[in-house]
This record gives sequence, C-alpha cells and structure tokens, in this order.
Amino acid sequence: MPDNLKITTSIPGSEAIGRSAPPKAADPTAVINPNLVTAPNTEKQAGKNMNFSFLLNRDSVFSKFVQQLEQIPQFSQSMEKIVFELFSKAGRAARQDAAVPDLYRRASDAMVMDRGQIAQNLEFQAENRTRFSGPVFDILRQIAKEHPDSDFEKHLSPLLKSYNDFFSAGDTTNAVKKELNQIARQIPVPHSAKLKELTKQLSTESPVRNLEKNLTLLKEKIIPLLSRYISGSNDFGRVRDSIALLVHDISRLNVSSRDELADKLTALLDYCKFDLNLPPEKLSELTTAFLDQISENSSEKGNQLYDSLLKLLSEPPDQQHGAARMSSQSLYKSALASLLTDNSVYMPYHHLFLPLNFQGKFLFSEIWIEKDAPRENAPGGAEPAEQPRQILLTFDIKPLGYFEASLSLSGKKVRAHLNCPAELSGNLRGISAAVTEIFSRNGLEPEKVELSAGNPPSVAKQVMKKVQEKRYTIDVSV
Repeated sequence: MPDNLKITTSIPGSEAIGRSAPPKAADPTAVINPNLVTAPNTEKQAGKNMNFSFLLNRDSVFSKFVQQLEQIPQFSQSMEKIVFELFSKAGRAARQDAAVPDLYRRASDAMVMDRGQIAQNLEFQAENRTRFSGPVFDILRQIAKEHPDSDFEKHLSPLLKSYNDFFSAGDTTNAVKKELNQIARQIPVPHSAKLKELTKQLSTESPVRNLEKNLTLLKEKIIPLLSRYISGSNDFGRVRDSIALLVHDISRLNVSSRDELADKLTALLDYCKFDLNLPPEKLSELTTAFLDQISENSSEKGNQLYDSLLKLLSEPPDQQHGAARMSSQSLYKSALASLLTDNSVYMPYHHLFLPLNFQGKFLFSEIWIEKDAPRENAPGGAEPAEQPRQILLTFDIKPLGYFEASLSLSGKKVRAHLNCPAELSGNLRGISAAVTEIFSRNGLEPEKVELSAGNPPSVAKQVMKKVQEKRYTIDVSV
C-alpha cells in the first residue's frame, strides 16, 4: 500500500491554481473618462430603483391587497346580478300573486325610491361607512392638526380602540356564540353536550348591559371546560384553531365595557389638559361632544335597503342545487369580498353603491369619492390650496345601457366628462344641457361638461391607477 502512494514535487506556481485573483488596487494616477460613468440619480435610474424596491416586497400587505383586488371580480359584476335577480323574482311573484320570501320583499320594496329617498340612502351609507365620524372626531382631528409635534395620536389610539370595541360588543358577542357552536360540533359528544348547554346561557340581547354576565360565564365555566378537554385529549386538530379564535374574541369582549371607554377618555382629557394645555372650554366641548356621540350611537340606526342587502349577502338563499347552487354561492362570496376590500386602508376612494327602482326602471349605480386630497403648500405662508377631488360614477340603466362619469370638484366648481351608450350619440347636446342644469340646480358651477358615446369602460382602470399611485402611503381614515 505505501508503494502505491507516490509523492512528487509540486509544480512551481501551482499554489494559484483554483484560486481567484485578488482585486487590483485602483491606480490613483489613472484618468477617469466621465463619459463612461453612468450619471447617478437620473430619472430613468430612479424609476428602475423604485420599481425594483417594489418588486422586492412581494409579500407586503399592499402587494397582497393589489393581488386580491385583481383577482376579485368587479363589485358590479356580482352585486348587480344579485339585486337584479332579486328585483326580477319579486316582480314576477307580484304579477302572479305568488309568495315571495320576506327578505326579498323588503329589499325589493326598499329599492323603490324618489329623488329625496335616493339622497337619504346615499347619505346614510356615506355617514355610516366608519365609526369614527361625527362632531367629536372633527374636534379630535382639529387638535391633532394644531399640535403636529406632540404625542397626541399616541394617546388617542387607545381611546379609538376602546370606542370601536364598545360599539362592536354586539357583533363580538354574536361571533363568540357562533364559534362556541362550531367548537361543539368539533369535539366529542360528552364534552359538546355540556358546551351547548352553557352556550345557551350566553345572552346576545343588550350585549353591553349583559356584558359582565357573559364574561363571567365565559371565564368561569366555558374556558375552564375547554381547557380540561384540551389537556385531557391533546386534540391538535381544527378545534385548537377554533379555540384560538374564540379566545381572541373573548379578549376583545373583555375590554368592551363602558367603564373601559370612560377610563380611556379620562386619560386622553388629562393629557390634553396637562401636556397640551388646552383651555377648559375646549375640554368641556370635547367631553360634551363625546357624551352626545355615545348617546346617539347607542340608539339603533337602521336602513331598510342596506340592512336587507347585507342580510341577503350574509345569508344567501340555498334553494338551488348542484352547479346552480355553487354558482350562486360564488356570486355572493365575490360580492362580500369586494365590500371588504373596499374598506382597506390602501383604497384611495370611498365606495358607495345604490340599486334602485326609479319610475319603473331598474338602475344600479356605483360612486367612488376620492378621500381627502392633499393640500399644496402656498407661497408666503398663506393657507394651502385645496386640490380638486375626483368623483367617479357608473350607472347601468335597464334598458338604456351603461353610463360612466368622471367629475373633478374644487369647491363649488365642477368639471365633468360623461360617457354614454353608443345608441345615444345623437342626443349628446340635449344630455349635456340636462347635466349642466342638474349641476346648477344643486348649487354647483359647471366649468366644463364633455360628453362622449360608445367608449369602453374606464372607471375600473382609473381606480387601479389611483391605487398604484398610493402604494407608498397609508390612509388610515377608514
């Protein structure tokens, strides 16, 4: 064996084989040709860097939002089909004196409106799109604007969370009860029977008044029961995920009391008094507005049209069978997903929709109102000028066709572009005069009204373009 191992002398210079040559030091005396050096921070290079940094962040929340926005069908493609089918079924049932489900009847009746009712329904939807609206939040926004360098927003956030939890106590209680019923179906019968018995004791009526009673039941009986089941069975199946969601909602319910909200308000008032040195008059105004807001929001607000439509979406009809039922469920899920996406902080528009029966004609309309436009800095320290706000409208009128409108509103001045169906190309002059008259009647000054006919739909593209423009900012007004 040692004879087979021959040792030879190394080849001179073989030490460098397989090694990379070390970098050469730059010659300080060398002359650099500036024509061969790429100029930094050019417009083209900046654009490439911006897109590249965006591509690196594919798993960001915004990227997921854009993907979801592109995958979900347009709201009109789902919601319009649902309400038009509802309208048609109710109409056929009325002509044939046939029975119609109560939910269908109420929604169909609510869609019959005059001009005043159209405005009332749109105002209700606009005012109730977020809990954080009303005089008290106008005062809070004013304080934040007057003290931009303070920690006011940091002290305000606990109050906003407590406020939202307090007025969501009913929804949270209903969610807890549904989760308990789901868990009861996932665990064996001896344990599920006891859980069902305890769940029946959970009160969903007057959730704020019965909050302490429900929390006592959950903490002292239901959670210990589930804890004993998990520790004894080591169930690592779906029930653990359900219990994790249940505990999350119970923890939210635990901070939904009126006392919790009062404590957060007192803490904010103390900060405003001692740190921001707000005068007593301002503190009294904020306290009075807050109490009025709580009293107003504590009373049940309702709207027959939107209440019935949301109930219809959350409880879709299941009379269909097979492929028809699958298609119907997909349609309802798509409409719900679109509504949820519209409330993302990345959505630069407030989205309103209105299905109605006006003078015997069915109409489905959508309105996109641009959120607060940024103010440009005015020279000389003057008041910054407000930027024009964009409003996009679509309305599909049976059997006239599909219309689109793009409005630019600056104060009382408005510029409009309306796209009509191709069949109405001969009536553009009359339509223009009617639109101008509508603006004037409502106190607006039409600067320019343009009309076209037969152009392809463009509102969806404009919405997506605005979303892309907002990719580096987060609007938390919703």
